[in-house]
Amino acid sequence: MNIVISELLPHNFSNVSVTLTKIRAARPDLLLLSWRSRGGFTAARQFKNMKSYVPMIAMIDCEETRVIAKLGALANGILCPTQWARSLKYKDEFFGTAAEYDNLFKTIFNGYRKAPIQAVQATAAVMVWKEAFERANSFEIEKVRTALGATNLNTFYGSIKFSPQGNNFAKPMVLRQIQNGELHVVAPSRYSTHRIRWLRRGSEL
Repeated sequence: MNIVISELLPHNFSNVSVTLTKIRAARPDLLLLSWRSRGGFTAARQFKNMKSYVPMIAMIDCEETRVIAKLGALANGILCPTQWARSLKYKDEFFGTAAEYDNLFKTIFNGYRKAPIQAVQATAAVMVWKEAFERANSFEIEKVRTALGATNLNTFYGSIKFSPQGNNFAKPMVLRQIQNGELHVVAPSRYSTHRIRWLRRGSEL
């Protein structure tokens, strides 16, 4: 992989056309928009409006920035990572599948169209603590710490197993793509519900 352009955007995100003009000239195969909120939305909108298509455009976040609602048809094809999606085939004895957890959450908490990722992660964290306390059979800090380090758990949120550095290395991130106004998992292939779509210099395939 060759990096053909790497740009830091100005603090004022109202206009990033200068950077996007450079990107258009470089003609990269993949554009990574590595920022959140207003900046990501502004760059995606201006890039699409300039018709400076590259085969793939990816950004850090699509949901909190409401990319689909704000960009409409221009959002199609944008790639976004996520920790969890209801379509994933994760399962446990307490909540069932990821989809069943999502349905239960929406039943209990009226008004949600889907379970927010913060609630999903918090629920999984409680499950980890519960299992660690039971194995430690103690509230002593070192015993609980040791039990947490030995966690090997399958949940509706995914597999949970910690490295010596403390990160969960058993559950991968997944990649979603906006297709016809909806977010669908496209990678890794064993988790995908839809095939990835890409652009060929101005036309979607």
